[in-house]
Amino acid sequence: MPSLPSPFRAQAGRAAVLALIAGYVDCYSLLNYQTFASFMSGNTTQAALHVGRAQFAAAAHSLLPIPLFVAGVFAGTCLPQFSRPHASGRLFALVAALLAIGIAAAHLRLPGWFSILVLSPATGLMNTAITRVGGQPVSLGYMSGDLNNLAQHLALAVRRVPVPQSQGPWDTHDGDRPF
Repeated sequence: MPSLPSPFRAQAGRAAVLALIAGYVDCYSLLNYQTFASFMSGNTTQAALHVGRAQFAAAAHSLLPIPLFVAGVFAGTCLPQFSRPHASGRLFALVAALLAIGIAAAHLRLPGWFSILVLSPATGLMNTAITRVGGQPVSLGYMSGDLNNLAQHLALAVRRVPVPQSQGPWDTHDGDRPF
């Protein structure tokens, strides 16, 4: 198998770091607020469990991050972050600021829902920072990836961007390409 070109290695490294950050934020929000900021599959699972037990307030609490995460992906996709120099740095600075606000809110003893209101859109924004490594689509989570794709397609439809198609007959998963 051919060696991965240097720019793709750097992208893969950034994607791995972002996945680790998302995992950390999820652990933090689960321990402190009993919900996930980025792992939407966990939230839908918890909500279903709560509904099955007729705990509707707890189910609503588990569902709260989902539209906020989608809003973050939508906003990140609508922003033309990579069309200008240093724009990706601005996106990362915005994500870092939102994460800091979410964590500071806990130290200020603000209600848990406030941190969820900040952390979930931050992780949604973060999902738009790297969407491909080479030709391979990447996302930070399973259900989150589906919601990420949904929000991106909605944002692209709003911007009237055509739906991306295959890049050609060579665009396959036959194992002869690095990705």
